[in-house]
Amino acid sequence: MLKQWTFGIFCLMFMTQVFAFTEGKEYLKLPLAVKQQPVVQTFLDQDKGKVQVTQFFSYKCPGCYNLDAAFSSWAAKQPTDVAVRHVPVAFNPAWEPLAKTYYVLEELNVTERISPIIFNAIHKEGKRLESQQEIANYLSTHGISANDFNAAYEGFNVNRRWAQAQTLRSAEQVNSIPAVVINGEYLTTLSMVPDSATLMKVMDHLIVESKKSP
Repeated sequence: MLKQWTFGIFCLMFMTQVFAFTEGKEYLKLPLAVKQQPVVQTFLDQDKGKVQVTQFFSYKCPGCYNLDAAFSSWAAKQPTDVAVRHVPVAFNPAWEPLAKTYYVLEELNVTERISPIIFNAIHKEGKRLESQQEIANYLSTHGISANDFNAAYEGFNVNRRWAQAQTLRSAEQVNSIPAVVINGEYLTTLSMVPDSATLMKVMDHLIVESKKSP
């Protein structure tokens, strides 16, 4: 009996060690002032009553490409009180057309089908896709009308959302990608953990922590 009790304590200690995450190491707690900024509040208001998980990414980013399938699988398993969103990032002007393209895909309701195609085009087929015309031409081979693409790309809604994305990235102190912000309160990135599986565990931990917040 003593052996069983000792073994149980050992297992509990082992699990605690495996799944314990440290602020400043695997994640950062953002200053309260971050969440209070108008752009952050406006973004959070889209998902009132839920914990909002926001992935900052770029189609150009190899880490984002490698994370995409695992993150999508994780997102599909989340309960109804967790809202998952994506925000495109452009750290240089060449990335901007693809960043805006993400919002075009949302406008045309083809994100789930086309996003993996774009990732593969860049990271498997070696395509650059760094101009509106180049992207429109490429997507026309995958059933997206160039006229529809260009109309959305140049439209008010896509440009408004892209402007908001840039402000949000700055407000939430995202300086590397892929990065995940939980409810405007916590930030974690793939560079802070050993692998994508650990990143998902950190995200799960931060969702629990965020639910404790008033």
